[in-house]
Amino acid sequence: MPFTVLDVLRDPVFRECDPIVAGGDDALNNPVRWAYTHERFDVVQFLLGGEFLIIEGSALAEHNDDASLRTYVDSLAQTGVSGLAIELVDFFTSVPASLSDEGDKRGIPIIGLRKRQPFVKLCQAINTRITQQQLLAHMAVDNVMTRLNAKLSHARSTQDVAAALADATGGKVLIFDSSGSITASAASSNAPSGSTAFSTNTHATAVLDITQDGFTIATVTLSQSITPLSAETLNQVTASLSRVLPAFMTLTIRIKMTQRLLSGNIDGTVASAQEAADASSMMQALGLAKDVRCIPFALAIKNLSNDYLQLSPLLDELRPRCLMHCDSKGIVGVCMLTASDTNGPEESPCLPFRDNSHLQALLGTQSIRIIAGHAIHDGESLLNAIAALRFAMRQAWPDWGSVASLDSYAYRRFVHQADTSTAITTFICQSSPWLFTATGDALDTLCAMHDCCGNKSAACALLGISRQTLYSRLERISLAADIPQSDLRAWSLLEMGAELIRALRATGNQSSGAVARH
Repeated sequence: MPFTVLDVLRDPVFRECDPIVAGGDDALNNPVRWAYTHERFDVVQFLLGGEFLIIEGSALAEHNDDASLRTYVDSLAQTGVSGLAIELVDFFTSVPASLSDEGDKRGIPIIGLRKRQPFVKLCQAINTRITQQQLLAHMAVDNVMTRLNAKLSHARSTQDVAAALADATGGKVLIFDSSGSITASAASSNAPSGSTAFSTNTHATAVLDITQDGFTIATVTLSQSITPLSAETLNQVTASLSRVLPAFMTLTIRIKMTQRLLSGNIDGTVASAQEAADASSMMQALGLAKDVRCIPFALAIKNLSNDYLQLSPLLDELRPRCLMHCDSKGIVGVCMLTASDTNGPEESPCLPFRDNSHLQALLGTQSIRIIAGHAIHDGESLLNAIAALRFAMRQAWPDWGSVASLDSYAYRRFVHQADTSTAITTFICQSSPWLFTATGDALDTLCAMHDCCGNKSAACALLGISRQTLYSRLERISLAADIPQSDLRAWSLLEMGAELIRALRATGNQSSGAVARH
């Protein structure tokens, strides 16, 4: 664990100064790299970040106005200073309110020292403790890795690997294959009596992706009831497991193709012509026939280790008709629809999950969140949908215990793009790629419905057509776009996409990349 401002406050030598926290008390866990003292107002030119700065305040006394004091704290925050301690003896007898307020805003603890101690004594005490802690941390890493590597050298199975990791770290271990199935589990022999790899009374859970040649072969969860391992230790653990696990977990061509498909397109926006062709070939090789409709989905799990016992029945039920890829970010998959799932485009995009009893039980525990897209038919639409799902998974997951449509992320993804052309193309590919080839009548109809806020009578008047003609056009559009008129959100995105294409064509950009697929 890093040495923090709170550790500084607990140091016996520092406490002799009778410190008082005057601001930024929500940031007391800021890590401290080094204690340093310097009185210049432009001190940041001598700092690198992570310093705990101790001053008597002489320079601040010369700039003792609110604007200057706030500027001083702002400069410390921009440099990454961990905290500021100011002596309350000569130049100041209380911490100025502007310092405290700005410390609160910028996340920098402002500490007043009501008794004097030599600054060299304070810096020496703090820096000695930091050095000691770093040394102990390195020793702990060496001890863990020595024990782990010794045990891994005798491993003959994934179960041996799980047991070695559990015993070396004093934790509980689950190893998942790339489809989300458990291949091994173990708990340390030093764990509390009755503890299992699925126990929930743990301090922290680390999720590690184990890769080979750029493909994930396993995801490992390590739950600990003691102080969690540092990031440095976890990186070394991952490296050791990456050398051992490939011997026991087969990376087949099928697994590689599945992961490639479920990674989406390379740039995360729109699939290229070559990517689309490759994806269609891989779909056919994996048994996703061209005439089979599939639903892409993403599943976020609040705690993969603790929640897996409840999640496993759902995955077991979906696995026979799904391709799935599991890693530390969650589970991404594509589910093949059956005749019982759908009866045309009037169904919702979350069909495979709609009435699942295991899912309903999980949603009640607030432990998962599912995002599901619309039915896809080919490699291009699959890659574009997966790219959109990957974007959604990188966003916050505030609504645990829910099933959401991928459409709910369309506008957020639109504004995240770097330029207008990419934003429009990405938006249309996500809402309905059919718009790229839509006829003028179809685009005019959608735009009229959008302009008239869904009022069919007004749309008929605007288009100069009968109500029956409008109904016929809307039905053809629904079938061609594979979007039911009852899905109001998806239909509104379809109308917006039509407006974007019409606007671009009106400006003479119909041949630009903004309205071309590739």
